[in-house]
Amino acid sequence: MQGLDAPLPPESAFGRRIPAHRVMQQMQLERYADQRLAFREAVDVDHVELPLGQPAAKPLVSVGQSVREGELLAEEEVTGARVHASIHGRIRLVDAERIVVVG
Repeated sequence: MQGLDAPLPPESAFGRRIPAHRVMQQMQLERYADQRLAFREAVDVDHVELPLGQPAAKPLVSVGQSVREGELLAEEEVTGARVHASIHGRIRLVDAERIVVVG
């Protein structure tokens, strides 16, 4: 690994596209290319608590509303950060800190 005072690449290199196989070769990741990820069995979740972050995102849903997985629940106006439902269910709680979805 190079130190902080390592020379930068020439200006002509910035914004240049590099093929993925070359990046993998340079980072010595080729040995992992054919390995499959070992997934455990899916976890059955009956509810999730989704934090609204700092600064808090503005909720776009209300208590009792039905939501689908991936649906937009809240959005922070300054940064544009978004909170999406990770499960199908109904909104149980909406407060300044979090949104609770029950499946």
